[in-house]
Amino acid sequence: MVAHKLSLLALLLLGSACTPRATSSEYRVRLLVTNVPGDPLAKVPVFLSGKQIGLTDQDGHANLTIVGREGMRANLRVQCPPNHRQPTEPVAVGLFDYATQGAPEVSAVCEQEHVRQGVIVHASGAGGIGYSLRGQPAGTTDASGIGHALLEGEPGETIDLVFDTSEYPDLQPANPSVRLVLGNHDDAVLAEQRFEIKRHKPLKKGRSHGSKPNKAAPVAHNDGPVRNR
Repeated sequence: MVAHKLSLLALLLLGSACTPRATSSEYRVRLLVTNVPGDPLAKVPVFLSGKQIGLTDQDGHANLTIVGREGMRANLRVQCPPNHRQPTEPVAVGLFDYATQGAPEVSAVCEQEHVRQGVIVHASGAGGIGYSLRGQPAGTTDASGIGHALLEGEPGETIDLVFDTSEYPDLQPANPSVRLVLGNHDDAVLAEQRFEIKRHKPLKKGRSHGSKPNKAAPVAHNDGPVRNR
C-alpha cells in the first residue's frame, strides 16, 4: 500500500516536471503621443519599468518591442516635453499574439501647463476705446474698433477684458467687460462688445443747458464682421 502511494507520488512529480513553463516572448506595440489638439509630439521618450524602450518619431509614433509572457500587462509611461503635464495614469498594454492583426496601437496625451492665446478685440460701433486685462492697460482699438492683445495663463483660467469708456459718457454700455476663458492649447479668440451712442432728449424751449457738452463718442468706420484667425 505504501509502495503504491509512493509510486503515485512519483508519477505526479514527474508529470509536474514535464509540464512546460510559460516562456517570455517579444511583443510589438505601436504608441502614438499627441498634445490636446491632436498634433503629434516628436522625440518623446517611452519607459517601461523605469527603463527607456523607445522614442517617438516626427509623426508622434514609437514602435516598441516588449519582452514578457502571454496575457501579461505592460504599463508604459511617457516623458512629456517641457510645458506639458505628465499623464496621471500609465498606458496599459495587454501582451497577446497579434500575428494575424498586426501590432496594436495605443495612445498617450500630453496637456499644456501654460497656454498663449491671441485676442482679437472688436468694439463694434465705436473706435479709439482703451481696454485692459488683469487690471493693466492692454491697448486701444483703432478707428474701425479693432485691437489686439496676448494672454498667457493656465488652461481654464478666466480673465475679464474691460473697456474704458470714461472719456465718452455718451457710449452705452459704460465700461463693459468681456469674460475670456483660456483653452487647453495655444489659440486665438474674439472679444467683441457692441456699443451704442446715448441719445439726449431735446431741451425745452426757454431752458438753458448750463453743463458742458460731453465729449463726442468715437464712431467706428468700416464696421464689418471680424472672424477668428
